[in-house]
Amino acid sequence: MKNKYTEKTMLLIIFPSLVSLFTFLSACISVAPAPEPVQESVQEQEEITIDDSASVPETKPTATKREKYLSEKAISVIARTYAISDTPGGKVLAAAVEMVDDKVIIIGGCWGYVNAVYEKAGFPDQKRVNLYNADKTGPYLDPSIILPGDWIMYRNLPYKEIGHSAIFVEWIDFERRSALTIEYVGGRRNIPGRYREADITKTFGLYRGTE
Repeated sequence: MKNKYTEKTMLLIIFPSLVSLFTFLSACISVAPAPEPVQESVQEQEEITIDDSASVPETKPTATKREKYLSEKAISVIARTYAISDTPGGKVLAAAVEMVDDKVIIIGGCWGYVNAVYEKAGFPDQKRVNLYNADKTGPYLDPSIILPGDWIMYRNLPYKEIGHSAIFVEWIDFERRSALTIEYVGGRRNIPGRYREADITKTFGLYRGTE
């Protein structure tokens, strides 16, 4: 009996201690909450705005585009493609291109410069034919008859619509009557002839070399 009593007594003493220890350990050991995912730092992108009012360059060839994007050298190549032709117009353009390249200065008016080109090409007055001649107020000629190397007389629309002479090279935009020309600015200025885009809508005169 003595041994049983002793065991029971021991259990009564030890059991509360074990319960207390278990409770203490349960309180200490807790499940740590899952860590929140670390959000990577993302650099904020700058907002891009589109201005609908901004003009977009046209993709089709226009007078503005040709004048803005083609260098003088590129324009010269265009003129030379016509200058190699063994026609009156080709000979006129060959002379005109040479004068532009050499920066020949003929002080006077636009008419005098074109006349000098024609004479250099071998087409003096007696070797020119007048294909159209009208008053500056019109009626204006049918532009479809103009050929490379023709001497055209037209109203210079951006410059007070005064009469102006130039040599036609090619159409930049036929619908808009925009043409590539070789001209001298006139006004007795000490500058050589040049390539220029011109609106020749109001062309009232046309000469052509003949052989």
